[in-house]
Amino acid sequence: KMVEGMDFPSVKTITDRILVDDQGNLWLLTHEVREEGDAKPALYDIFSSDGTYDMQIWLEVRPDVIKNGKMYIHYADEETGFVYIKRFRMTWSE
Repeated sequence: KMVEGMDFPSVKTITDRILVDDQGNLWLLTHEVREEGDAKPALYDIFSSDGTYDMQIWLEVRPDVIKNGKMYIHYADEETGFVYIKRFRMTWSE
C-alpha cells in the first residue's frame, strides 16, 4: 500500500550516481547499460576538477571510493553476510 501512495516523477535525471575522486574529478554514472554476456557494464562520464569534460568509461562495477589510483568497492556476501572491501588498481592508456 505504501508504494500506491507514492508519486514518482515521469522524467528521470540524466545521472544515477555522482562520485568525486581524490584528484577532484567528477564521475557521473549515467543510465546507459550494455549487455556483455553475464556482465552489464554501465557508462560513466568523467569531468576534470576544473569542470572540463574528459572522457567516458564503461565499468562493470560501481566504485564507492577512488583514491591514489585505486578503486574501492564494498561487497556483502549474500549467503554468509560477510562484508568486505575489494580494491582494484586503475591504469589509464590512450
